[in-house]
Amino acid sequence: MSAVTTEKLLADFRVLIDDVEQLVSATAGEAGGRVAELRQHLAGRLEAGKAAVAQCEKELREQAQRAKSRAADFLRDEGWCWLAVAGCLGMLAGLALYCQSREFRRRENPPDQRDTA
Repeated sequence: MSAVTTEKLLADFRVLIDDVEQLVSATAGEAGGRVAELRQHLAGRLEAGKAAVAQCEKELREQAQRAKSRAADFLRDEGWCWLAVAGCLGMLAGLALYCQSREFRRRENPPDQRDTA
């Protein structure tokens, strides 16, 4: 799941939790055993939802930190090696182009041939 989608999902959950909290507080004055029971049930679910969202955020931050550390370790450990490989390939490509252009110039401008008769 992409970071933007995950962040939006977490934001949507926060909005949902806020809306349910407002609904629970709006029904605080309502009488009846069933309404009180539902409010209590919703309050418990809200706390569980908040804890789940907080845990999800924590895990996502930890995953991002681990990925950042792995990338930094890779670049630190293997970066110079890949840089050397890229440099060698660049030198070989440059040498090939140089030789090709030199050969092309030689064909275009052949040396004077003297008749020795």
